Amino acid sequence: MPNDDQPYLVSGADVPDTKGLIPVTVDFDLKRGVWIKGRVNNNATGKPIPYGRVEYYALADNQHLKEADGFDQAIFGERSVNVAADGCYHVIGLPGPGIVAVVISDHYLLANQTDDARENEPQNTVPFSVQPISYNRFARIDPPAGADSFACDVSVSLGLSFSGKILDPSGKPLAGVRAYGLSGWGGWEHPPLPTADFQVLAYNPHRPRKILFLDPEHKLGGVLEIPANSMGPLTIKLQATGTVTARLLDADGQPRPNTEVRIIYRGRNDTSYAGHLPGRGHTDAAGRFRVENLLPGMTYNVDVVEVAKGQLTTTGWIRIDQAVRAGETVELGDVQAKRGE
Repeated sequence: MPNDDQPYLVSGADVPDTKGLIPVTVDFDLKRGVWIKGRVNNNATGKPIPYGRVEYYALADNQHLKEADGFDQAIFGERSVNVAADGCYHVIGLPGPGIVAVVISDHYLLANQTDDARENEPQNTVPFSVQPISYNRFARIDPPAGADSFACDVSVSLGLSFSGKILDPSGKPLAGVRAYGLSGWGGWEHPPLPTADFQVLAYNPHRPRKILFLDPEHKLGGVLEIPANSMGPLTIKLQATGTVTARLLDADGQPRPNTEVRIIYRGRNDTSYAGHLPGRGHTDAAGRFRVENLLPGMTYNVDVVEVAKGQLTTTGWIRIDQAVRAGETVELGDVQAKRGE
């Protein structure tokens, strides 16, 4: 991996095996690339953003990839550079179709939350697929063959922000609640909110997202959908969470004891909530399980997880047909996990 001031692409190679401890020689013929230069700007103000990271990826159909031996094998295949204090960056890339991907912070819209439809789907890039949920913005580029440099400025949007307050079922402010979706990044791994106040960042009203709240200790939760044209402030009154119970059977109709199950949010076009895991549990000796803290109004699947070759693997799923109601226990009865999509 060349230094940031060297005009060569990253390269990787397989190291051959030898008998015993005989030394191995691995040579790298580095490909000289094109300097891609530009500035990262705040879309609203036009001012430079003085921090962040820029990465380069080649599109898989770039014919110049065949000239860059080992680029598709590099473990750290993207070329990543920091944005300077004046918002400027320079990164090395190939001639032909590619992508400049920008990472700033969760204060800015993610690429899949922008109004640009081209940025809402994973990109077929080398050596890794660019995932819009991992970047604030990316731009397609196509430097000509033989060029020494290519200009590419990238504008990033803050979106809207809202303040709000969390209330318990009686209407009193409630602290210690966990929130998912306050920004475009992250999930339940964030610590509980220290007060009843919250702030929603990087919100795009044209691509609205739900904000999820969960207080597992008190079995309370809620889902906030920000009204169109809202100016804030917002309030969310939590309700009692739901529960799902069932008895898991194998293909022969026999109970499956000591099997892990996970409740996964299932929502149309809401793939950003795939990480919302309200609960997990294990079947008992009779194959029964119980998972709590399902959010009212949400729909879920039950994933069945087993250890295969030392790794946790989802071996099937169970669909919960109805949305969960506040305080409700959904009894699925005897169920068998389906396989496939």
